Amino acid sequence: MAILASTSATTVYGGLLMPATQAAIPEVVAIDCRNMNMWEHDAARGAIEAIGRR
Repeated sequence: MAILASTSATTVYGGLLMPATQAAIPEVVAIDCRNMNMWEHDAARGAIEAIGRR
């Protein structure tokens, strides 16, 4: 199973991944996207495609 986590514009309004979520999945590093749609962010889209999702 693969887990992808993202945040949205952490320095502007979204903030970091919630501490309880990060504690539950400490090995997962969140991808900080510029917008809410992971598919429109190159790094996030690449991570999605890398695990075979579409």
